[in-house]
Amino acid sequence: MSRQLRDLLGVHEVLHLLPTRLQTRLLTGGCEMKYEVINNPSTDEEALRWSDGEAIEISFTCPHCDTDLTTQWLFPDADMYLDCMICHGALHFEPRGD
Repeated sequence: MSRQLRDLLGVHEVLHLLPTRLQTRLLTGGCEMKYEVINNPSTDEEALRWSDGEAIEISFTCPHCDTDLTTQWLFPDADMYLDCMICHGALHFEPRGD
């Protein structure tokens, strides 16, 4: 699916277009996905520019392969979806109120 279509429709509408198996894979994690904020704000200047200064860095353990990883969360006030760079399992992070 093209990036333009995803941007136009938004995440929720795109989920309805995906096969059920992929929908389930996309929703791994969510409020159960545990992460630790390493740097708030991020130390990555480019990430801060892209996010208007909102980017943070988080660490987490992939529930699929049990690998400890870190990543940039450009917009920590919105859900983030990504694939594990090791096992390619889909991850879903939700903002928390701390």
